[in-house]
Amino acid sequence: MDNPGAELKLSEYVLGLNKLEDEKARSLFFSTAYGSAYGQYLRYYELSMDESHFHVGMSRIMLPKNISDLYGSWKNGDIIKFYFIEIFWEVTIDVSGDDHYLGNRWSNFVKDCGLQKNDILVFNTVIEQLHDMVHVCLLKSSEIQRHELRSGIPSRNASFFNVLNPHALCQKEIVPPILVRKFYHDNLSKVDTIRCGESTFLVSYNANSRTMKNIQMILDKYDIQRNDTIFITTTENHDANMRIFRRDGIEVEYQSEYATHTINPNHWFVHDKWHKSYSVRKGEDAENRISSDTVEDTNDAGNDSDEIIMNMSEFIDGSEQSDSDDGIEEADDLILGEFFATLSKSNVDSHCHGVYISKDLDEFISHWNSGQIVFLVRNGLQWNIGINVTNGRKRFSAGWSTFVDNNGLNENDIVRFSLRGDEVTFDVEVVVD
Repeated sequence: MDNPGAELKLSEYVLGLNKLEDEKARSLFFSTAYGSAYGQYLRYYELSMDESHFHVGMSRIMLPKNISDLYGSWKNGDIIKFYFIEIFWEVTIDVSGDDHYLGNRWSNFVKDCGLQKNDILVFNTVIEQLHDMVHVCLLKSSEIQRHELRSGIPSRNASFFNVLNPHALCQKEIVPPILVRKFYHDNLSKVDTIRCGESTFLVSYNANSRTMKNIQMILDKYDIQRNDTIFITTTENHDANMRIFRRDGIEVEYQSEYATHTINPNHWFVHDKWHKSYSVRKGEDAENRISSDTVEDTNDAGNDSDEIIMNMSEFIDGSEQSDSDDGIEEADDLILGEFFATLSKSNVDSHCHGVYISKDLDEFISHWNSGQIVFLVRNGLQWNIGINVTNGRKRFSAGWSTFVDNNGLNENDIVRFSLRGDEVTFDVEVVVD
């Protein structure tokens, strides 16, 4: 190991001085950044360490067939780099018939990381571009048990962990990546409600994609931020309970209307209550910028993608945010400009082509590119919306259909969008419905 700092982190990890959430978030978050950069979703593969992996003198382990998608292209003698805690371990692949083994130097990884029985290794990679490098997330069995005990549910009913990232937070329903312990698919597929604190939410689970749908209200209510962890447990009667942990390992305070959290307005997901404080409009200059823009009823909804492609530089490190909110109130009380949109059929039908933003606001939003996240606020609630840029025109895209559905918008409704001083938040008012 050539990196003393990384070696120190590893030693702290083995000694249990770190927090499960922090390493899991960092590992999955880092690898997700690679996937987003390549415009691909990452696949996650679990390997549970059992007794056979720790026999004296064992120098290799056979990879199970259920993760063959991970290693199917590996050939005998290939050197695969396993990346964990800022350290690479180079492991030789042995192939015998249809069986693939982690061979030479794998034992070094096991020893260095202090692996134990029932630990779960999570491998993730973008196979085509990074076929020789695998990111590793280690879920220590002791930490898993600790969380299960905190949840008050027996360990055999623990369901899944989910570390949230910017791409997850801007999706209207599906929230990847999710790590599901394989024995609980049947339980989860029968779950239709989740209890979180004193509230109960309607949800649904797709065992094929390992994703939970319809949890946007939970994300909103408890101010879920990137790298937070949700931990769901189920009972034999298919009752489900959700616990939410911040990246620092502290559980949210469910008893409050909104979970307490230190808010930086530059975060991807901004506290709903933070927005409520800045609804006052100031200055004649703002009034002079009000304009009306007829929404273009275009037919190109199927020609451009609503997929949000993130720029790694925008979220690879969340530590560079400003520690001071000085001056934010004055800047964000101001309404920079407004525009009115008369909703067309294409804005509200099954295709839900998002509204184009008035060109009168270009001086404030000229720096936006496809993938920009903005916030629509109405009646004290907030929706995360992706921006799509086509031929120089900017429109609301990913998440728009959810906003339409949640607010019961219809054709010919006239809607006013008021851009706040933060240049990413619109107050929304239905003027005529």
